[in-house]
Amino acid sequence: MNAQASSTTGTTKGNSSERVPVSQSEDAIRARLLAFQYKQHSLRVSASNVAAMAGLHPWKNLPDLLLNLVYQGRYGQLLLERDSVLLGLTLVSEQAVLMQLAAKAGDSTRQALQAALQIKDGSKTVQSVELAKTIKERVLHEAKKTGKLAAKELKLLGEGARSAVDTGYGTAHEDGALDLYETQCGWPVEQRNSELREWPFAKLEDAPETNSQEQPRTEKATVVPLAHASCANWKPAVEIPAVAKEEADPNSCSSKQATVEDLTKDDAVVSDTVPSETARNKDLRPFFWILGSVDGIRDELAPCATRSAGGDSPSDDDSWVLRKVVVECKHRMSRIHAVPPLYEQIQTTAYCLMHQVTEADIVQVLRKERVAKRKGAPQAEVQSTTLDGWVQKGSNNEEKELPAPPAAAAKENARTVTITVSRISLEDPIMQHRANWTQVVLPRLRSFVEAVFSIRSNDNLRYQLLVSLSDTTDDDKLKSAWHILHDKCPWLESCDTAYHRING
Repeated sequence: MNAQASSTTGTTKGNSSERVPVSQSEDAIRARLLAFQYKQHSLRVSASNVAAMAGLHPWKNLPDLLLNLVYQGRYGQLLLERDSVLLGLTLVSEQAVLMQLAAKAGDSTRQALQAALQIKDGSKTVQSVELAKTIKERVLHEAKKTGKLAAKELKLLGEGARSAVDTGYGTAHEDGALDLYETQCGWPVEQRNSELREWPFAKLEDAPETNSQEQPRTEKATVVPLAHASCANWKPAVEIPAVAKEEADPNSCSSKQATVEDLTKDDAVVSDTVPSETARNKDLRPFFWILGSVDGIRDELAPCATRSAGGDSPSDDDSWVLRKVVVECKHRMSRIHAVPPLYEQIQTTAYCLMHQVTEADIVQVLRKERVAKRKGAPQAEVQSTTLDGWVQKGSNNEEKELPAPPAAAAKENARTVTITVSRISLEDPIMQHRANWTQVVLPRLRSFVEAVFSIRSNDNLRYQLLVSLSDTTDDDKLKSAWHILHDKCPWLESCDTAYHRING
């Protein structure tokens, strides 16, 4: 949810007042909230957010992520609700904020935004980045025509539309991209988002000496795994009302029924009191968990590591072995990166370690539609008529895909799909992903998690953070939120983060 004070808009997410069992007395709930505020264990971290928490993602809104983690879980959301009432803030969903801005701009903007949101929820799909770009641009175009929104409101609306379309576009085409990759590599891609894995970590000083798992105990390895990652299988610690049971089934890991993003945000109905079997045996709760669901895993033939240089022949069956390769698919909206961004490599490194493999492929896919230009006509003319009709139908449109252009124009168009594959290895001598995971990523991750627990237990800091993020159009307030984070994690000030972009 977003926190609003008067006409301000914020970035707090979630809605959980119904998630706390109504059978509990007010005293019992208050006691649980107090325990939640001061607990120092069981934070859930998405693998896709690890790089950002390590200061290695230049675009992520870290204060927003920080707030989500501070108020994580059903009791976190109840604490958020009570803090908001105390501060005079009103909780509204992020989507509701966008719809309010669109409604303020006018009906044409509202209809354009609805089209973008329908792409996000999967009720509509587009087949090329050009069409996706047109829909995103249309939202801003319609809003600017009215002149009713301030510059920062236009920016917020544009970013919301972009995020909705990009997210829905990638989700809709993921299986198609993996099919193309299968054709290219010649191996079937299995376990496509088939399970959510959890990986428990403990502070180095708390973990049993005999439990070193994947990494050695070095001075910089400030947290260590308690066990190998395994399929997440949470059980509710207390009774969950029927409405919550309908929204999420945490006991199921047979499909990606809730994405990693969803399960690590505020509305996850997940027990934070049931540690893994290893942790339970050692009577130690994990300091934090890393959660992740890979896009796919495939086999490949590789030379046997024990084959001597001049010994076995390459044609000898015993000189080759089957090994697993993690497959992570990324859809691009403008261009293919020659080298995948570092934050994507770190996310993929986490998946490799969680599945105990050393190799991964990052698959980049770009779908473009070449449109033949006509003299004196803009390139998007062919799309305009069909796009107008599609958008104007609004939420009542039962047509899932954007209508094709007229037959005459379609002959002039040619859709191209570019796919590139980048191999990521934990033992890469240049990137040194395995070593940097232990020596750089995990120490920073521990520092960030400690900041979450520290702010959660401090009423003043928690209130300051919530108020600072109560208006996402106010750069001064956003800077204040960054300063709270920098005070807890001073090493972030020297990292390439989004702070340097808002700070000029």
